[in-house]
Amino acid sequence: MLYLTLFSGCAQHSPTIHEQLDAGLLGHWTMDYVTGTDACLISDIGPLNLTGNCVGNVSFVEDRYGDQGKALYFSGGLNDYALIPHDRRFERITTKMTIAMWVYNERNSITFNPNLNHNAVDGSFLISKGRDLADGSWFMATRALIMQQPTPKGVNPRFKKGNGFKPTTELPMNKWILLVGVVNHNSGKIYVNGNVWYAGDKQYEGTYSGENNLDPIILGQHHNKPENWDKHWVYSFRGKLDDVRIWNRALTNLEIQELYQAERPKAWQEWLQTDVFLWGMLVLSYLAVLGIGLWGGIRLRVSAVTRSPETTSGYSVEERSPILIQPPTLRAFETAKEEHTPLLERTADDKEEIIQNNTNNTQNAVPPLTDFFQNIPLSSTWTSEDRENAEQILQAIHNHAQNPLFSVDFLAHELEVSRRKLERHTRRLFGCTPTALVKRVMEGSL
Repeated sequence: MLYLTLFSGCAQHSPTIHEQLDAGLLGHWTMDYVTGTDACLISDIGPLNLTGNCVGNVSFVEDRYGDQGKALYFSGGLNDYALIPHDRRFERITTKMTIAMWVYNERNSITFNPNLNHNAVDGSFLISKGRDLADGSWFMATRALIMQQPTPKGVNPRFKKGNGFKPTTELPMNKWILLVGVVNHNSGKIYVNGNVWYAGDKQYEGTYSGENNLDPIILGQHHNKPENWDKHWVYSFRGKLDDVRIWNRALTNLEIQELYQAERPKAWQEWLQTDVFLWGMLVLSYLAVLGIGLWGGIRLRVSAVTRSPETTSGYSVEERSPILIQPPTLRAFETAKEEHTPLLERTADDKEEIIQNNTNNTQNAVPPLTDFFQNIPLSSTWTSEDRENAEQILQAIHNHAQNPLFSVDFLAHELEVSRRKLERHTRRLFGCTPTALVKRVMEGSL
């Protein structure tokens, strides 16, 4: 019994998945905001302590758990990326490598602006080191996992084979996923949320060497472009990145599954990212606004219980209409309705009399059109078309000036011309604006 007690007290500690994954780890960038500084710094909690920095429109946002300042957002512009300095230990990578990161992709590489600051074949570049065609360079994109092997003599780097594979399907969009790319000698796999998403056997020649790759690591787009590059070679990523890691070994299937289970959001946190939740919140917001509007416009009647000695129970119900919340427009409408009730109650004979009086007033208000034609100034520069236009304008004013809806736009509509053209005609023919012309016609001063 004593032996058992002593032995159990010296039992070995079982390493967690994160402790297991320390083996071969080169870098782990948490994307957590560094407090106490205004700079956009990317902390590395890996063994090399390679702190990076942001360039362009890159900012800290909430991560997959909903915690603010715990992930990095890339807006997808031509100059929006993050830069991590080079370390000589990346040069020692040979035929095994693993890249892992949490990704929230907002851009479809097929439909978004193909061949213009974007690569419809490889997709958006998530992480890269060196230009994509250079020996020893590598990158992972939304549609590719590439490690550039040495270029055979006499072969164009663009057409050499054995450098990686490119899945034919698109990554899930608008949701957090754990994306892992593994290269193991001449084969490779891409995992999504712990499961194999794409596998390519004999896709690599197994002769990779990073000794000539001295470039920095770039997050969010292609290799840090020289000054003479144009936008066709950027391949920007739009979305969020978190917990970016690089190993100089190939992680196993079990390690990747355990990593996903250890870091995945809770079920309710994942549900908050679904389209069902987002559309549901939109519908609920609409119904809430609609309900508030209806509630404000309805008169509610409440019953107040009062004491009464005449009833056997000692209580009676008195119906009351208290002053409740009402929109100002409803009160204004009721006031206008009360003021115009006498007009609505007039008889048909009264209405006919009003219409006849308005007609007589209109006929008496506007002098005959022939009076105006006699006063139109005859100009030697006028053409027959000018006189015809002048007569049409005066005729339209004469016919519609008493219309309650009459305006310059109304007049232009009747003449089937634009307002600007009407103003040019009246200024040239009558020397005044359309509004002034209408006033002169109504006063008979033309």
